[in-house]
Amino acid sequence: MKFKLVAVFVVLVLSGFWWIHVSVERSVRLEISTGSGSVGRVQWRVGSGDEQSDGGRLATPWTLTVTVKRLSGFVTLAALSRPDDTVTCRILVDGEPAAESTSAQAAGCTATLG
Repeated sequence: MKFKLVAVFVVLVLSGFWWIHVSVERSVRLEISTGSGSVGRVQWRVGSGDEQSDGGRLATPWTLTVTVKRLSGFVTLAALSRPDDTVTCRILVDGEPAAESTSAQAAGCTATLG
């Protein structure tokens, strides 16, 4: 009888963990800033989704906030500007800094969800 109770308890705990694992939403904010006030191209990927981009001369600071319904995966962000410009990319997960990079002309950063 004790074994059955322990088995039922383990199943309930694991199923509860699974439910929490698949139902948690994370807020991911992508940010690009430059010294010049504009950027030529921004590319990003969140989780296993397709790579997306925004091109042309974009005003900075450039931001995008997405909601992710998973606890694991990667977020990547990259931006390209003029050779004489400074570019900063920043990724925040649930409002907390997860990655940041500053460089001349181009910057890229990657963060892990989870």
